[in-house]
Amino acid sequence: MKKFKRAYLRQWLGYTDFMGETGRGDFWRAIAVNAVILAALALLVRLWPTQFLNFLGWGYSVIMLLPTVAMLARRLHAAGRGTIWLFLLLVPAVGPAVLLGMACMKDKCYVEGILKPQKASR
Repeated sequence: MKKFKRAYLRQWLGYTDFMGETGRGDFWRAIAVNAVILAALALLVRLWPTQFLNFLGWGYSVIMLLPTVAMLARRLHAAGRGTIWLFLLLVPAVGPAVLLGMACMKDKCYVEGILKPQKASR
């Protein structure tokens, strides 16, 4: 649980950092936390359809746009890709699918053999 909190906070604190790197674990943990928050807000809107909750859900989505794009740029850098690939977000359906695949790629330091992946301890 601590890793999820740390990844989510790093996403917020790095909302203007488009040049660094973000590992796969931190990227997907932050995405998972955002998905849970959005699902909870959607459930609240469904159960109690008020204008305030609807505004809160849309507001959260808009506010999270910049930190999520910045984190995606950092993830692309860690996978050995450039920020220019973010323009694929403008291509309907295919672009986000390609970026999803790139976000799942191993970090370039593992691919180039600089670091060896840690083996899971039993």
